[in-house]
Amino acid sequence: MKALLKELGSDRRFVGLCASAFVWNLFVNVGGPFFNVYLVNGLGATLAFVGLSTGITCIGSFIGQPVFGKVSDRKGDIFVQTVTGLLIPILPLIWTIATAPYQILILNLFGNFIWAGYNLASFNILLKMTPDDRKADAVALYQTVVLAGSAIGPIVGGAVADAAGYKVVFALSSAGRYVGMAIFIFMVARTQPIRKRG
Repeated sequence: MKALLKELGSDRRFVGLCASAFVWNLFVNVGGPFFNVYLVNGLGATLAFVGLSTGITCIGSFIGQPVFGKVSDRKGDIFVQTVTGLLIPILPLIWTIATAPYQILILNLFGNFIWAGYNLASFNILLKMTPDDRKADAVALYQTVVLAGSAIGPIVGGAVADAAGYKVVFALSSAGRYVGMAIFIFMVARTQPIRKRG
């Protein structure tokens, strides 16, 4: 493990990828656990509506996968992750001004579409940036960083929700996601570009 950390620690792009992933997932999960709670308690949705919304909005992912696959082939994964990563932080901000459950249905449909592109590009970038001879170990290290951020996020979000309310949590989630994307842009996207597939 020490050898792996030393090898990857000298790779500024991989360090940037891990740092951005940590911050990104931390702040995604600052807000993540509380969206459906607010949908019911703040916007008056029924539990049946929450279930229906979750099922319907998955359509966005089905549509997004092939669309962004084609975009990624033409423009590259860095382009797709950058564009989608700059759009996704807008989503929790819209939660702060939503006034009715149906608005969230539309928002989540669009959000799942955008997330499909982000997840596709993020996975491809990770595979391209890890050395072939240490790929499994490098991916495991990356996932550990992601899980650490994902574990801390709900704790922070819960504390902020108790102190300041859901809308502040959503605004904080948005701001933190932009910080994660800024790290990605300056430490990964602006350096030597990753080759396109094919």
